Amino acid sequence: MSRTKKEEKPHYLALKPLSFKKPKLHLPNNLFQERTQILLKKLLQLEKEPEHLLVKQIPEYLLKGDSDIEIDDRLPIEFMFLLKTVRVFGHFDKPVFLSLCKHMKVQELKQDEYLFNIGDKDEWIYVVQTGQIDLFVQQGSHEKLIAEIRPGQSIASLLSVLDVLTGNAAPYKTVSAKARVDSTIIKLPASSILQEFESFPASLVRIVQMIMLRLQRVTFLALHDYLGLSEELIDSQAKSSLHRTPSRNSSIKTSVSSDDALNSPNVNSRRRTSSITGRRPRFSEVATVFEVATDDNVSEKTNTATYKQGKNVNNDFNSAIERAFCRDTDDDCHSDAVGSPSTNKETPTKTSKKTSFISFFDEELFEDSVQELADIFGLENSDAIADKLDMAKVEGGTVICDEGDQDPCLYYIVSGCLVAQQRCGDRSATLYEATRGSISGQLSVLTGEPTFFKTTARENSILLKMQKSDFYALMRDYPRVVLNLAATVVSRLSKFVRQIDFALDWVQYEAGQQLFAENEPADCIYIVLSGRLRGVKAEGIVCEFGRGETVGLMDLFRSQYRTLSVHAVRDTEVARIPAALMEHIKRLFPSTIQNIIALMTDQVAINQSHQIMANQQNIFNKETYGGLANQLANVSTVAVLTSDPDVPLEIFSIEVANALNTHGKVQRLASDLVKRRLGERIFEVQNEFRLTTWLGQQEDIHRVTIYQCDEKLTGWTKRCLRQADCILVVALGGSKSKMGSLEHEIENFATPRALKVLVLLHNEEAETPHKTAEWLNIRGWLTTHFHIKVPSLMMKKNASRLRKELLEKIREKNESPFSDFSRLARFITGRSVGIVFGGGGARGITQIAFIEQLIAKGIPIDMVGGTSIGSLVGALYAKYRDVDTMNVHMKDFCKRMSSLFTKILDITYPITAMFSGRGFNREIQQTVMETQIEDLWIPYFAISTDLTVSRMRVHTCGSLWRYVRGSMTLTGYLPPICDPRDGHYLVDGGYINNLPVDVAKTRGANIVLAIDVGAREDANLHNYGDYISGLATT
Repeated sequence: MSRTKKEEKPHYLALKPLSFKKPKLHLPNNLFQERTQILLKKLLQLEKEPEHLLVKQIPEYLLKGDSDIEIDDRLPIEFMFLLKTVRVFGHFDKPVFLSLCKHMKVQELKQDEYLFNIGDKDEWIYVVQTGQIDLFVQQGSHEKLIAEIRPGQSIASLLSVLDVLTGNAAPYKTVSAKARVDSTIIKLPASSILQEFESFPASLVRIVQMIMLRLQRVTFLALHDYLGLSEELIDSQAKSSLHRTPSRNSSIKTSVSSDDALNSPNVNSRRRTSSITGRRPRFSEVATVFEVATDDNVSEKTNTATYKQGKNVNNDFNSAIERAFCRDTDDDCHSDAVGSPSTNKETPTKTSKKTSFISFFDEELFEDSVQELADIFGLENSDAIADKLDMAKVEGGTVICDEGDQDPCLYYIVSGCLVAQQRCGDRSATLYEATRGSISGQLSVLTGEPTFFKTTARENSILLKMQKSDFYALMRDYPRVVLNLAATVVSRLSKFVRQIDFALDWVQYEAGQQLFAENEPADCIYIVLSGRLRGVKAEGIVCEFGRGETVGLMDLFRSQYRTLSVHAVRDTEVARIPAALMEHIKRLFPSTIQNIIALMTDQVAINQSHQIMANQQNIFNKETYGGLANQLANVSTVAVLTSDPDVPLEIFSIEVANALNTHGKVQRLASDLVKRRLGERIFEVQNEFRLTTWLGQQEDIHRVTIYQCDEKLTGWTKRCLRQADCILVVALGGSKSKMGSLEHEIENFATPRALKVLVLLHNEEAETPHKTAEWLNIRGWLTTHFHIKVPSLMMKKNASRLRKELLEKIREKNESPFSDFSRLARFITGRSVGIVFGGGGARGITQIAFIEQLIAKGIPIDMVGGTSIGSLVGALYAKYRDVDTMNVHMKDFCKRMSSLFTKILDITYPITAMFSGRGFNREIQQTVMETQIEDLWIPYFAISTDLTVSRMRVHTCGSLWRYVRGSMTLTGYLPPICDPRDGHYLVDGGYINNLPVDVAKTRGANIVLAIDVGAREDANLHNYGDYISGLATT
C-alpha cells in the first residue's frame, strides 16, 4: 500500500536501527529485537492502520442448484417419484402414504399410444417416470395441445379424485393423453384412496382440505389474480344446482317469507345459548371440543369409536384443524417477552363490514332447515348439527362477508338469496347466486384461507349459520361430512376449470433444487406460492423471487430459451402453468391478453433493473461490497442467530418483530414458543410432518415470520436456517471481533443458501463504530451489515433478567421511523428510503437544508450516496446523523477552504494539476476523520471516475476521506488520487454519473430521493467559434 513521504518518514526512523545486516550493536536474540520495535513505535506514537475489508467471491453453493432429485434409498424409486410429484401426497402421514403405494402400478406406452382417451373412465392418478406425454383438449373437431408432461410431472385432476371419493366418477369428456415417445408411467387408482380411508378415516379430512386448497391457491390464483378470469370459473347453469328438495314438513313453512320474518316478532323465544353475534372461540376452546392432544405423552380421545390405527392417525386431522384455525391462534407465538401480544399497526388484509344479523327463531322452520342441511351433509340424524346452528335474518344489501375476510363461516339459505361477487379490476363480477337450499362459504371453511369473494344478501333472507369451530367439531365425529361439503364446491365449477385442472401443476422444490437451467427451452411459467427462488448467471446472482412473483414470463412469450438458471433458496411451492395451456386460455378468452400484457410490462421493468444491476456487478464485483443487498426484497422469513451468549437474542428478535409490525402482520417463533404451542416432542422425527405443515401455515398468514435460533446447532436451529429467506447474524460490535462455534458449525455442516447479513449491536453512547472490517473478514461471504444502537443495559450479561425494562426503554426510541430497528425493518421488507446527493460545487452545501426538511417531515433515510460535493454531504450524514453537527463540520470545512494562504502554499508546478492536493486532503481528513466506510452508521457509497479503465467506480468500503477526495477531484485543479486497493487513478464522479440514482436502486433502495444542485439549464447560448481566448472572455 502506498504512503506519502511524510507518512513514510516516521516508519523509516523507527525501523532504521533494526535494519542493519551487520550491526555494530549486538542484538542477543529475537525477543530483544521484538521488544525494541514495540518500544520505538510507542515512543514515536505510530498508529496501526485499520484493517481493510477483504474482497470475497460469492460461494459456489449460492450460485448452483441441484438438478437431480434426492431419492431415499430405503424406498423404491417409484414410491419416491409418486411422493415428490403429486403434491397432495406430501401432506399424508407416512403410514397412509405407504399403504396407498401398494396399489401402485407401472405401465409402458409406445410412441403415439394413448394413455387415456375421451370416454375412458377418469379414475387414475398418473406420474411420468420416463418419456413424454402430450395432453390434449377437444375443441370442436380439433385437438388442442395444452400441456407437455415430462418425467417427474403428474397427469391428474384432483377434482376427478374428489368425484371418485364422493361416488360421482365420470368418464373423460374433453381431455386425452398420448405418448410422444416411448414412456413409462406410474399410476395409482383413485379408488384406492377411498379404500384406505376405511382404515385411516381421519386422513379423509386432510386430503379433501388439500384438494380444496389447491383449487383456491393454484387454480383460482392463477386464473383470477394473474389472468383476470372470474365468471369463467363458475358454470352459469350450475348457479342454482345446489337447490335441495324441501323436506317432508317444509311446505307448511314456505309460506313465511323473508320479508314477513323481518317484520314479525319471534314466534318462539327458544334460542341457542351462544348468540350468532357472540365472540369467536379461541383455539384452546376448540381444542377442548376436539380433545386434541398437543403432547405425545397425552393420549388422544375421540367422541366416537376409537380408530384402529392408534393415536398417530390423528396427525392428518390435527393438521387440518391447525390450518383452519392458525389465523386465530398465534398470540402465544408472536407475543413479546413482557407478556402482551404484539399488535399489528397496519393490517395487510381486508376485513368485512360488520353484518347486522337480526335475532330470529322459528322452531318448526328451524327443524325443517336443519333436516335439509343434514341431508346435504349426508347425516341420518339431524340432532348432530342442531346445537351447532344459529338462525338469523338479514336485510337485503347486507354484506355477509367481504373478500379477504379471515374468519369464514358456513351459511345455509333458508329463504332469500345470497350473491357471491369478486373484484376484477375496476368492475365487480358475479360468480354465483346461492338460493334457498344452498350453502355459501364452504371453500374458505375447508381450507382455512381468507374468503375468495364477497357475499351479499340480494334480498331479505333467513340464514342458518355454523361457526368454523362447530363445523370442525362435527367433522371430528363424522369425517365423511367433508366429502359432501366439498362436492357442493365442485358442482359449481365450470367445464373450463375441470378441463385445465389436468394441466395446472402444484409443485414443491426442495432447497437447492433447480427449476430450470440457462438456455433450456421456455415451456412454462411459475408462480411462487411460498418460499424463495434465485436466478443466477455465470457472472453471479441476478435476482430473487419471493411469494406471489412470476418466473419465466418474458422468456415464454418471447418464445426463446431461458436467460437465467433458477433454483430454490429454500423449500418452495410453485404453481406451474405450461406454455400450451397459456395459448389455449388466450384462444378461449382473448380478454386475458390485457392482463398478460400488464404482467409483462411489470416484468420488463424488473428485468431492466436486474440487467443494470448485473452489469454493475460484472464490472465492479471486485471492488463493491454489499452490491446484492437489493436481492433481499419481498422477504417472508428471517432467521436470527448468534453464537455469543452475551447477545440478548430474544430481546433483539422481539424488537425486530415490533418494528416490522408497521409493515404487516409479523410472528416470532422460538423453540420454547413452538413447544408450548405444539407439545414438548414436536421436534422429534415422527412429528416432522405436523411441524412442517404448521410452520407453512404461519408463513402463509403473516407478512414476515422471524425464526429465532437456539444458541447451539439443534434441530430447531437447522429448521430455522432451512426456512429462512434471509439470515441475520447478531454480534456485539463493541467487543473484540470473533466468530463463535455455532457459526463455524453452520459454515462446515449446515450451510444455508439464504443470503446472510451481519448485525452489530452498539452501546447507545457510542459515537462511531470501529473495526467493522475485522468482524467481516473473519466470516465467510456476507451480503451486507448493519449497525444498531441499543441501550447500555442490553449490553450487560444479565440483560435477559431486565428484559421488561429494556423493552420499554427501546420502544421509547423505536417508535420513531429514524430508529435503527425501524431502518432494519424497512430493509427486510424492501421499503428502504435512499437519498442521493449530486455534484454542483459550492451549491452542494445547501443539500444539508434538504436533509433538515426531510427529518422535520418524518421521512427516514436508510441509505446515502453522492457524487463530488454530494459525497462529502452524504458522508457527514452517514457518520453523524445529526444536522447541527453536519453544519458545524461543513462551516469549518468552508472556512478552511476559503483561506487564500493555504491555496498559495499548495500551488505546484502544473504537470498534472495546479495544486498538489496536500492541503485539500488535509481539509477532508479533518472533516470526516480517519473513518472507514464500513464503520458508518448508515450504508453509504461514493461515485468516482476511474481514469485507468475509463469506468465508473462505486465505493462502499475502505478509507472514507480518500474516496470522498477522489469523488471531488476536478482534473486540472487537483491531481488524481491513487486508489490504495489497486493503484487506479480516481477523479470526480460527476464526469460519468453526477446523480447516481441508478446505483441507489440497485443497492436496495425502494424509494430514492435525488437532489441535483447542478442541473441549471442555460438556454442563452453563444457561439465562441473554433477557439477561445481567456483574456477575451474576461
